[in-house]
Amino acid sequence: MRFSSPRLVCLAAVLGGLARWATPARGDDIYVISRTNTDSTISKISNTGAVSVVKTMPGLAVDPVINSKGDLFFQNIHTNEFDSVSNRFLSDIVQMTGNGTLTTLIPGRNKNAALAVDAHDQLFMADDTGLSRVNSDGTMSTLLSARLDSSRLAFDADDQIFLGSGIDGSIGEVVLSKTAGSPIMDLEVVVLGQRSSSSLTHKISLLIKSVFGNRLKHVDSMAFGPDGNLYVGSYDERDNHVSSGIIFRVTPDGGVSKFAELATTYIGTVAFDSTGTLYASDNKNIYKVSDKGVFTPIYTSPILIDGFAISPGLKLKPVKFVPPNDTWMYVGVAVLFWLLVAAWWWFSRRRTARRAKNLA
Repeated sequence: MRFSSPRLVCLAAVLGGLARWATPARGDDIYVISRTNTDSTISKISNTGAVSVVKTMPGLAVDPVINSKGDLFFQNIHTNEFDSVSNRFLSDIVQMTGNGTLTTLIPGRNKNAALAVDAHDQLFMADDTGLSRVNSDGTMSTLLSARLDSSRLAFDADDQIFLGSGIDGSIGEVVLSKTAGSPIMDLEVVVLGQRSSSSLTHKISLLIKSVFGNRLKHVDSMAFGPDGNLYVGSYDERDNHVSSGIIFRVTPDGGVSKFAELATTYIGTVAFDSTGTLYASDNKNIYKVSDKGVFTPIYTSPILIDGFAISPGLKLKPVKFVPPNDTWMYVGVAVLFWLLVAAWWWFSRRRTARRAKNLA
C-alpha cells in the first residue's frame, strides 16, 4: 500500500525535520595525556562523555597536538635515558594514529620541543636550535635558527605562526611565506620590530613583552579563538609560588586582558572545539570555560595531566573588520543638502518678489 496523500507527505517531512533537530550534532573528541613518574596513558573523552584508554606506554608523553585526520603528535621523554652533555633526558617525537598505532618520527633527541600543526596538517617544531618543519618521513627543514627553548607555538587563521616564550613571557609573531592552497614552505618576513639576540638569523617581532609587570612568567599554551584573538594559558606567581592559573586574551594589536582565572593552580593547556568553545586544563582536571570566564570541570584524572588535544577542533576563519555601510548616510546628507538649496532658492524668490512689490 502506498500513501500519496499530500497531508501525509507534509506530516512525514515535518516529523523528519523534528527528528533531525532533536538529534544532537556529533561533537568533538578530547585526547588526554596523563602520566605517572614512568608511564603515560592516552585517553579519549568522546562527544558523549565516555572515557576510554587508547594507549599506555613507557615514558613521559607531553603537550599533544592533533591534525584534521585525528593523528596525535607529542614528545615522549625517556626517564631511563639521560644525556650528560645536555643534562637532559632523551626524548622522541611520536605520531599516534586514531587506532593507537605509534610511529617514532624523530628518535633520541636531547632537546625540549614545542609542536604545532597548521591548516594543511603540516607539523612544525620549535626547540633550542630554532623553528623547523617536520616532514612525514621524520626529516626536518630548518626555517629559523634561534634559541627557542621552552617556547609554545600557535597558528592563526592566516597560517602565521606565533611563538610564545616560556622563559620571559614574550610572544612573537613570525610570518611564513605561503601559496594559496599549499603548505607553508619557507620563512619569508617578520614584522613589528625585533628581539635582539646574536643567535637570531631572522628578526622575531614582539607582540607583547610582558603583561601586568612580571606576572606573566610563562607561556604554557596558546590557541586562537573564533574571534581572532590569541588565548594564552599562564599563571600568577607570588612569593615564588603559583597562586592562580590565568588565561590572557591578546588582541591582534597586542592588547592584553585577563579573560579567566583559576584559583590555586595553573593553566596547562588551552584549546577550542569545533563550536568555538574554550577548554583548559590544570594538573588533574579539564574544564569547559564559558564566555564569561567561568570554569566548569568535565573530567578529572586520577594521575597528572600533561596536556590534551581536541579533534576535529576549531577551524579558524579570518576575522576582518567590516566597515559600516555608509550609503544611507551619504544619501541623507545629499538629500539634506538639496533641501537646503531648495529652501534657499524659495526664500530668495520670496525676498525678490517682496522687493519688487515694494518698489511698485
